[in-house]
Parts: sequence; C-alpha cells; structure tokens
Amino acid sequence: MMTEEIKGNDIFLAETSIQKIGKSGFRGKSLALKKRLTKSLYTSEWEALLGLLKELREAQGLTQEQLAKKLGRPQSMVSKIEAGERKLDVVQFIDYLQILDADPVAAMRRLVRAIQKP
Repeated sequence: MMTEEIKGNDIFLAETSIQKIGKSGFRGKSLALKKRLTKSLYTSEWEALLGLLKELREAQGLTQEQLAKKLGRPQSMVSKIEAGERKLDVVQFIDYLQILDADPVAAMRRLVRAIQKP
C-alpha cells in the first residue's frame, strides 16, 4: 500500500482508498447527481449570470478593457465571459467580483433570486 502525507494536513492519499471508491458505490451516486444538474449554457439562468456580471462592471463605470487591466488579463477574456463563451469557476467568480468591488455573496443572492423557479 502506497501512502503519501500531504504536508500541513492530516489528509492521506492511499492507493487502497482510491480503489475503494468503485466498491463503495460512490461512482454510481456521482452519476446520479450528474443527471440532476442543470445544463446551464444558453439558458435563461446563464443569461441572468452574464447580465449580472456586465451590470456590475458597468456600475463601476469600467469598460471591458479597464476591467481586463485590473484582472491582469486580455480584454478578449472579459468579452468572452460576458458573451458566455468562457465560464468562470467559483473561485474566479469571487475574484472577478472583488475586482469590481462587489460582494460575491450579495451578488450570488441576487442571481439566485433572479433565477428561482416558482
């Protein structure tokens, strides 16, 4: 059995633990979860997120180019995000909103209210 300790944590990665994933039925549960997740691209919910990001940028009086400079990225990245051609993960979403001086939690609440289904 190969075991490697990750420094600073009490987390161990063991070869046998990885093998147990298949035996525990975990993979079956993850497949079931995938079937329940909404495909977000090109939906009204996705459009609401894109609109929120653009609205927050404009509320700061920033152009895409100015925001890109603050992010240290090319303007095309901001354009692709706002056009829905590039996704942000949760960590990137938080960074993006903090650059816009927006509260990520408040923004997420706004988004959830906007997309809630009756």
